[in-house]
Amino acid sequence: MKNVMFAVIVGLLSFNALAGEDKLEGLHETGTPEEIQKTLDSMEEVLMTSQTCYSARKCKGKVLSHRDAHNCKVKSRGKSWRSSAGKCYNL
Repeated sequence: MKNVMFAVIVGLLSFNALAGEDKLEGLHETGTPEEIQKTLDSMEEVLMTSQTCYSARKCKGKVLSHRDAHNCKVKSRGKSWRSSAGKCYNL
């Protein structure tokens, strides 16, 4: 249980660093589970979209996989790839 909670906190700290917020700074070391849960409940959810590999250029055609760009081209033989940020790249 501690490992799961630690993994969740580390993941949230990563997103937290990207968002420029310091709500969880040091809380994983000094806070009680109740304090941590209260802080997590008060934080805004961040929706993540997956990356997608397509069979045709310009992110059209059949969805082949949800691999990273390199593996989309090499393993799935994809022609284009949409990043999790929503930008389309021809491979």
